[in-house]
Amino acid sequence: MALPTLRIVNPSAPLDRQQAILQASKEARLYRERKLSFALPPAQLLNEHAAFNHAERLLRAEGTLAPSRQQCLGKLVLPFGQYANAPFHWLAENDVGYMKFVIDKHREELAKQPKKIHNGWIKDCLAEYAESFPQLSVTLEANVHRGIYGQKGFENYTFQEMWELYSQRAALMDRPEDFISNQKDLILRAHNSVTRWLHTPVTHISSVQMKRFRKYIYDKKDQNLKSTADVPSCSRSKVPSSRTTSTSTSASTSAKAATASTIDMALTSAMAATTSMAFTSAMAATTSMAFTSATASTSYTAATSATASTSYTAATTATVFTFAMAANTATASTSAFISATASMSASTSSTTKHKEPISSPMSDSSVELEGWVRLWENPNGISPADLSWVKDDTERGLFTNIQVYQDSTGVLKRRRVMKSDRMWFYPPEPPGYVSGTVPSPNLFFRGRIFVWRPVGVWRYSLKCPRGKDCVGSGNKVHLYKSGYHTKVRYICDVANWYTMLTEVLCCGPCTKEGRKGAGAKVGRWLAWHPEIL
Repeated sequence: MALPTLRIVNPSAPLDRQQAILQASKEARLYRERKLSFALPPAQLLNEHAAFNHAERLLRAEGTLAPSRQQCLGKLVLPFGQYANAPFHWLAENDVGYMKFVIDKHREELAKQPKKIHNGWIKDCLAEYAESFPQLSVTLEANVHRGIYGQKGFENYTFQEMWELYSQRAALMDRPEDFISNQKDLILRAHNSVTRWLHTPVTHISSVQMKRFRKYIYDKKDQNLKSTADVPSCSRSKVPSSRTTSTSTSASTSAKAATASTIDMALTSAMAATTSMAFTSAMAATTSMAFTSATASTSYTAATSATASTSYTAATTATVFTFAMAANTATASTSAFISATASMSASTSSTTKHKEPISSPMSDSSVELEGWVRLWENPNGISPADLSWVKDDTERGLFTNIQVYQDSTGVLKRRRVMKSDRMWFYPPEPPGYVSGTVPSPNLFFRGRIFVWRPVGVWRYSLKCPRGKDCVGSGNKVHLYKSGYHTKVRYICDVANWYTMLTEVLCCGPCTKEGRKGAGAKVGRWLAWHPEIL
């Protein structure tokens, strides 16, 4: 029996860097859509003790003189699921994504309740079969670090290698003389590429692989923060987490203008004692990032990541952590700087006391409407009769209730997010009974609102409509959300009229190349031509 023919994402990649496509084949989709079923297998293939012997006999009968264990595993069948009784080799050839789903779920079950797993031995065999193909094993969550990044300039780099390059940027900014020019260029390009995905909302990413990569990077960051937090308290002061620390809305002038003598005293104390991370965080907010990173790299020692494939020095790890803190902390108030300096000085005494993170009050700014376009309020925009309920009515309107979030500077803000569970919005009914003052005529002239969002609501994967003229043609480039169109259209149908808004979809490669007609124009054309779906 021949082994399955795997569909590879990039056949030109080195053999150890190839990855199978997770999308189901036409044959697999046919089985699902028509609810077809495979023939019932021999009872021996469903018996844990007789399955391998019977599979070997079947292979010999087909002409395979010396069947390997991998071939015998391929003869086994999966007696449950949407491809019930499908052989393992058929699954590997037609739906790698479903194999990944079954195996990942099985490993979760093993971690939770290993004694109550139905068909556990079959799932173990399926996992062994998948691991025997490197192109399949890299898709499993247990091997996520071996996943292929596959983006431009780093087509054959693994997740782990991208993380290592991304992490070295702090060391590069701190000690550029330690790197040659080629290394500098590679690290900076990798950092920019990774940062782009980290700043892209997960709802805007259509690639499952890049969602996995984004989660992988955030998990690695959390591991670094956790390893830093596990350092004994006698060797450091508590430091607010970069995700939970709240800073004041604007930096205090006196903090920015700290005297040289105060900084020199704080630096001397930090060098003499085991470094206080609270001081490092404060210095990152009041002095330059380079100065803070250099201070931390000479005075703080951190454990390297347990999963890194190459060895990093403790100073490098400390620099990465400090630089991340500096990048996420914008400015600090005078009281934050004084308390951090006092915490560092106290660490040198026998009675060390740690300062707790200082939380900032809620910002007094008005509630932000995420996605709202100001031009919708112009005379040629949304009808004045509809503006009030579209913006303010939490049940009928476009937006959810008020949510609190933390911006990049740590300031707590309030916003209302556009609903993602519908495209049609219907106005409140006009009042049936009026008391008191005469109501505005607007109450009786409201209309329906249709927000055309094929990606935002349907999560539909759309390719660039430029076809072969697309800069990324042949690379399965998908459009991503890029705000909302400023133009409002009024549509009349047989029953009534309604207002139409639309999201803007962009093609990344076309936009980067500066092609005329790319970016918002691509999304605009697509929005007014829904028939292409």
